[in-house]
Amino acid sequence: MCVTDCISVIREKMGAKRISRIITIGRNILISSLLIGACIFAGRSDYQDAVLSEMKNNGAYYKLSELHPDANEAELIDLYEEQN
Repeated sequence: MCVTDCISVIREKMGAKRISRIITIGRNILISSLLIGACIFAGRSDYQDAVLSEMKNNGAYYKLSELHPDANEAELIDLYEEQN
């Protein structure tokens, strides 16, 4: 059996309206989860930018970058948060 045969058998047993509803619900759940994930990512990114600005304003960024020259910005933020 190929995929189209399986889909047609499912449509016959469940009904086209029910399958359409299931697909719509699944699509809406997927879109909602993507939007929530994007909001979480944007919030985390804004937080990191704010902490970096604070670190640069009070000089902690430059002190930590001298102590840990191989660290990237995310690691410097983690080190700064551990100190405070």
